[in-house]
Amino acid sequence: MALAGGGGTDWGFMVIGVAGSLASFFTLLWAVFEPKARASKTFSGLVGLLLLWIWVSVGQAVYLKEAWLWAGIWTATLGLGWSIHLLAREKTLSYFHGVFFVSSVLVLTISWFEWQAIPLPFENILIPNPKSTAITGPYFNAAHFGGYLVFNNAFLMGTLLLRKFDALSLLSIPLLVYSNWVLMQTDSSSIPVALLMLPLMILLWVISKNWKWGVFLSGITVLASILGVLFFNTPQGQAIFQANKQTIGLSNSWPKFIEGREAVWSYGERMWADAPWTGLGIGQFSILSASYRNDPRETQASVDRQFVNYAHSDYLQMLSEVGIIGLALFLLLNASVILLGLIKRKPAALIAAGSAVGYLITGIYDSHITFIPATMLIFYAFMGLAYAENRQVNNLMVDSGTNSRKPALTER
Repeated sequence: MALAGGGGTDWGFMVIGVAGSLASFFTLLWAVFEPKARASKTFSGLVGLLLLWIWVSVGQAVYLKEAWLWAGIWTATLGLGWSIHLLAREKTLSYFHGVFFVSSVLVLTISWFEWQAIPLPFENILIPNPKSTAITGPYFNAAHFGGYLVFNNAFLMGTLLLRKFDALSLLSIPLLVYSNWVLMQTDSSSIPVALLMLPLMILLWVISKNWKWGVFLSGITVLASILGVLFFNTPQGQAIFQANKQTIGLSNSWPKFIEGREAVWSYGERMWADAPWTGLGIGQFSILSASYRNDPRETQASVDRQFVNYAHSDYLQMLSEVGIIGLALFLLLNASVILLGLIKRKPAALIAAGSAVGYLITGIYDSHITFIPATMLIFYAFMGLAYAENRQVNNLMVDSGTNSRKPALTER
């Protein structure tokens, strides 16, 4: 239910904020009295520092209601990820993975009912924008639904390739097919990146099997990506894109897309310029950006005549609200899970790493993991599962130098 409207409706905010915060509080309470509770120092430290800075930014916000609201959303989403990382054990990792799988099935099922125009109980909550010409799923905006499908593609592809083949692996195949079909009905700017998750997860699978081949193929992939971007911006590349964009479900032209984005980005840039290190306070962009927009009498961008509630860039969202310090902590958190995946090469860590790479790319032009609560919830929660997977406690036999041996708990 928290996914309804992407978590951006009053109902979605309430469910995510209350449920996530309560889960974090009771997990913290349990950890205080549980001697065997072991937390990742890296993950706990980065989550703690980012949340601390976000709450510090509340003190400099002009509009305190929005600041408290968004500080609460960040606490709930990051806190849930921290709770999962602490609570999940080796024997329950499959259970937690199954919960994420069920959430994927539910989201895709809701989108199928929307596509078929079949009435649902609580339809106003589950499908908040039924009049949209593009499929929105349980999100209010189809573009935001496309953003969720970045994670969904990484998750389902990772379930198929990286885990021991089981029933979930088998079910992932038809879900992947439908997920990518419905992706192309969203007209979302995230479509290319969501599609990119498929070969990226194959690359991460290669890395998990043979890191030398993985590094070699990664180098080729990076080089091909750079050449592809350069070619895309040539007249020939633009002509090919214009002729084929509808094949993958895109309707907007590249110049029109850039015109709107550059106008919105300028709001965030001006806000950031007023407080480079600290930003203007969490949750402030949606209200303060109106004071930083271009004069609608002097601009041709239609977005300058509309209400814009977020920066359409994860980087500018963080810079404008929590400054360079907040952005640095945000990037460190995402970089840490990418490194975790590449070093440990375990299933959940690789899925989280692939998702993080995807969202760092979409973060250039959208704000899926800094402003869309439901996507933040699923992404940071799974990041917690990746760290839980890495935290293994084994019963080892410690040689004392005598004939006696004592079991000891050692964390790796």
